Amino acid sequence: MIQASLLLIVNHLLTQEPWAQDKVRAQAGKIVAIKTGTLELRVELTGNGTVIAAANDATPHATLTFAPDLLPHILQHGMAAAAQKVHIAGEAELVAVVGDVLQHLRWDAEQDLSRLVGDIPARRLTQAAKTFAAHSEEAAQRLRENFAEYFTEENPMLVTRPQLEAHRTDLHALRDQIARLEKRMQKL
Repeated sequence: MIQASLLLIVNHLLTQEPWAQDKVRAQAGKIVAIKTGTLELRVELTGNGTVIAAANDATPHATLTFAPDLLPHILQHGMAAAAQKVHIAGEAELVAVVGDVLQHLRWDAEQDLSRLVGDIPARRLTQAAKTFAAHSEEAAQRLRENFAEYFTEENPMLVTRPQLEAHRTDLHALRDQIARLEKRMQKL
């Protein structure tokens, strides 16, 4: 079920981008293993620029390993930061193609929505979603800043960096004083 859904999504994205289909088509017949956590599936790149399910025992030519925290990472830092959470290994040419397609493949939500509701409502819906996402990120950032200020200034449960550095300096000075005192005591 998950595999079928993933294949539908990937193929939908590939069919929206002719350049990506050309790259996949050039690697037809190759097997790519996709791993994340306990989930592992294998797909075969086809001559029509899409992917199909491959046998679980098929030997992969390349392996994509997604970190388990990829989705929250994308939500927090955006798609550009997703590359930090994906490891690709295998045949150099296939790895380069898969990496390039993953890095540049984008979902055009507005185009898909326009098929359902028309161009103008789709445009307004996607603009509203982008505005909501931007405001949500801004609100989350303000909330983080407010919590940090509260716990460092009003109810000091956390230590600020300058306070931590001052404490560290004091500890080093105290350690040096204790060492000098111990040397004096040994002389007596």
